[in-house]
Amino acid sequence: MIHTAATMAHVKEGHCCLIHGLGKGRSFRARMVALGVRPGAQIKVIRGYGDGPRLVELGNQRIMIGAEMLHHIYIRQEGMEI
Repeated sequence: MIHTAATMAHVKEGHCCLIHGLGKGRSFRARMVALGVRPGAQIKVIRGYGDGPRLVELGNQRIMIGAEMLHHIYIRQEGMEI
């Protein structure tokens, strides 16, 4: 049985999840960690629809994450509405 990892691209507006890991290259991971997007962090999608970018909230900051980047942020759980 093949399992595909859920990514931030699957999280809908108003839902939150825990970040499980970061893919892509070293510079991408460094950039995300510098913004606070790191494994174990809770992240909430504030705004975003379909295949576009998402405005997310991490702690007390809000950042915009591009649509392509969302596919490289792996999540542990999805759909927790807060």
